[in-house]
Amino acid sequence: MADLSTSTDTTFSYSSQPAHPLRPVFISVLAAKVLVAAFLLTTVSMAPPVAAESSYAALN
Repeated sequence: MADLSTSTDTTFSYSSQPAHPLRPVFISVLAAKVLVAAFLLTTVSMAPPVAAESSYAALN
């Protein structure tokens, strides 16, 4: 059986690859999406409740 610890041709080095140039833009867009989602959820949760009966009574 072959000793796998001595073979060096299958060794991968991920640290040698440069970072993608648009990575900061991607992270900024994701952060902006999270902030907008949090803002929208906050505004919806702070809205006053609306009773369905009052809105349907105006149609009669």
